[in-house]
Amino acid sequence: MLDEKGRSKFFDLVAHRGEPHYYAFDLLWLNGIDLRSGPLLDRKQRLHRLIPANDSHLLYVEHLDDDGARFFELVCEQDLEGIICEPKTSPYPYYLGKGQESQLLAGGRTSGDVLSSMLD
Repeated sequence: MLDEKGRSKFFDLVAHRGEPHYYAFDLLWLNGIDLRSGPLLDRKQRLHRLIPANDSHLLYVEHLDDDGARFFELVCEQDLEGIICEPKTSPYPYYLGKGQESQLLAGGRTSGDVLSSMLD
């Protein structure tokens, strides 16, 4: 669910109010093929080709390769739900198993040292 400014409204989604929108940012499986071990940008390229440009409810999330800390500040200033941080060359984090260095972080409306270190 989106408000008049295009911001997500999670509680409306949970309450089944309005039309849902799906933001696709990663592709883990395609036609029975496990893509999790490949780099994030490769998975995103495949995903981008699958999403119709004119679909108003299925939206592709672009990869940001700039100042993550500044982007997070803007997300907070605009009171958005959050962001997901993952190295562009990493496999899907949960595919790696315990003890691996790749991480996936969802953040928003919260600040702290952990988030800051992920975005630097």
